[in-house]
Amino acid sequence: MEDRLKLKLDKMISLYEYLRKEYKWNDDFMLRFTAFIYTVHDRAFDREQFDEMIEHMKTASARFSHYRSDQAFSIAALLINKYDNPKEAFNKQLKIEERLRTSGFKKSSYLCIASYALMLTAKEEDWNERIERAAEIYKGMKKDHFWLTGVDDYPVVILLAASPESSKNITNNMEECFNKLHEAGFSKSNGLQFLSQILTFVPKPTEDKIKACKDVFHYLKDNKVKIYYSYYGVIGFLEVLGDETMKAAEEVVEVYEYLRANKDFRWLGNDMNVLMATSLVCNEYVQNKVEEQALEEGLIATSIETLIAAQTAAIIAATTAATAAITSSAQY
Repeated sequence: MEDRLKLKLDKMISLYEYLRKEYKWNDDFMLRFTAFIYTVHDRAFDREQFDEMIEHMKTASARFSHYRSDQAFSIAALLINKYDNPKEAFNKQLKIEERLRTSGFKKSSYLCIASYALMLTAKEEDWNERIERAAEIYKGMKKDHFWLTGVDDYPVVILLAASPESSKNITNNMEECFNKLHEAGFSKSNGLQFLSQILTFVPKPTEDKIKACKDVFHYLKDNKVKIYYSYYGVIGFLEVLGDETMKAAEEVVEVYEYLRANKDFRWLGNDMNVLMATSLVCNEYVQNKVEEQALEEGLIATSIETLIAAQTAAIIAATTAATAAITSSAQY
């Protein structure tokens, strides 16, 4: 493993250990995600600033808002690391969320990430048009996969709506990838739908995309990194890297093994460690490509980080739902 990645891993693990001690009553995965965000942005954690941001979010949002739950940690981390004035950005995010709800998007933890993604990738004067296109794409997805399409697709449709392609072409492209991936052995699932969504960002023929996904899947499997259907999206993160996909996959294996060797991450489970490893590696490659001007900022803005945020939204929501179910059942 290269020193740059090992240094980031050690920083992330160290920050997570600090957060776990300081916020021991909060959801463990939220703390891991917070540590991850600060690490990839190479920013020192300022507890006073973070606590003020959490308090501002609670004060500015409605009583039963998701921003008053543990999910506030993930949003606070994203906003602090992306904006000079995160409180102002959050107020703007609330306005976006209200517009999304007015347009038919349902209130959920995924809507929080969707509104963040829109704010990050569109100018204010373009919000309404993007929302309208996102709603069209969502309806097209719902028509193709009624049972698979739901609120967890909100963040990605916001990103897909930035494409100059027509809504019909986007959903057709997605459907073609979905069907050919299934024919190639991938299980029909929400994870496969997410992977097919990510592949719409990759500018090459469908057959080449499918072959590349198979190559990554089997390479990881051969190196004892099994990708279960819920996490097919990580294959898409790697595929967005183009010619460096397989080189990045090699580093994912190294990072995965390093995390598994750490006592605080060993018990986290195969899936979560794969996501963490892939996210760290892909972010590193993206930053290098931007510095080398090998990728345009616009492509970056609508690819890796926001797609990872979308995948993370699913994990956060699932974690929150599971915790609520356990708490509820314990009361009876």
